[in-house]
Amino acid sequence: DVVVKPVKVDVLASLVLEIAALEKAVITSDVADRVAEASEGSPRKALVILEAVLNLKTEEEMLEAVQRQDQKAVAIDLARALINPRVGWPDVAKILRDVDEDAESLRRMIMGYCQSIMLSEKPNAGIMPRAALVLKVFSYNLYDTGKPGLTLACWEVVAVSNKK
Repeated sequence: DVVVKPVKVDVLASLVLEIAALEKAVITSDVADRVAEASEGSPRKALVILEAVLNLKTEEEMLEAVQRQDQKAVAIDLARALINPRVGWPDVAKILRDVDEDAESLRRMIMGYCQSIMLSEKPNAGIMPRAALVLKVFSYNLYDTGKPGLTLACWEVVAVSNKK
């Protein structure tokens, strides 16, 4: 087995600045730092996030784009955990503990991910029922309940799935 350690934030930030310069794009050190932090030690993820901000004009737009990319990654991680029959509540709770994004936005992204699974040309029969369950449980907005509502919806998906 090959063990890969996460790259340090300062090293990633330097890499991001270097690549931006090679692409003839101007980004601030604050944007580079935020890209590095959001990439969680992954150079590949840093490049994906950087690509989303390279053509933006202002630092504010860039920072907002980094936040959206970070939120999207959390939503995908959570959706994958919820539809995976081998994932239990402790794994889902671990992801939820780190959530500080808008619960309603996350709900919509999770539903979009599950909808993509349901509408796939080559559906995976093993996860289709869970994807459908997520769509059903997450069909109500979380504007009023926020993160507690998100936590309850996730619990409901895992609890119902484990009863079967």
